[in-house]
Amino acid sequence: MYGAVGRLGVDVGFSRSTLQYGEEIHKIIREQFELELRSEVLGLMIYEDGNAAIMGMSASVVVETDLAPLETGMRHWYSISDQMNQSQLTCAALINDAQFVGHADAKFILLITAVEALSGKAAASTEQISAVEKLCGTLAEFDVGGGVRETLMRTLENAKKPSIRQGYMKKLRSLLGDEDAKRFDKLYALRSSYVHEGKGRGDLQESIPIALDIAIRLLETDTQRHN
Repeated sequence: MYGAVGRLGVDVGFSRSTLQYGEEIHKIIREQFELELRSEVLGLMIYEDGNAAIMGMSASVVVETDLAPLETGMRHWYSISDQMNQSQLTCAALINDAQFVGHADAKFILLITAVEALSGKAAASTEQISAVEKLCGTLAEFDVGGGVRETLMRTLENAKKPSIRQGYMKKLRSLLGDEDAKRFDKLYALRSSYVHEGKGRGDLQESIPIALDIAIRLLETDTQRHN
């Protein structure tokens, strides 16, 4: 949890870590050498003309920091971790793991998914269900063939089912306000275009700080409300 809200990224796994390269490094290698970097625990793998070459490497970094804030934060979140529900734990894990991802697009997707996991789906309103039923009744009177009417009926019926968008909009509006809900709605539209249409590849870097800020504040607020 503290790895998420503290923007640290805490790894308590036992497997060997895999190399990760930032988007800037990928871009430089791509532009200067027309090569694509691939992560590999054995070293740096470069693919050229169908041949693979491994460049071994070894490095270590020492970072000094004040442990007091870390200890305080971990003590606080540990004290309430057993009171967190599964949605909150999943959200925290996704935000935490996003800190390890070097590729901007993948990091953005993880952060959006974190908010989605915390929000769940929301049932359609009574007014919406009533409107859909009226439209279905009207559509039933039209004489259209070729399965068109059945297809349209299924589309309308789907509008009565619990909605992901209604879920996160309801959660964000209630905890963070309408402005943040609208901001995230735009981010989710970017995510949908990327995942379903392949649009925006390589253009999501600037949206990451906004997605991270909303995800962390939503998680903190939701956790404090329930605890």
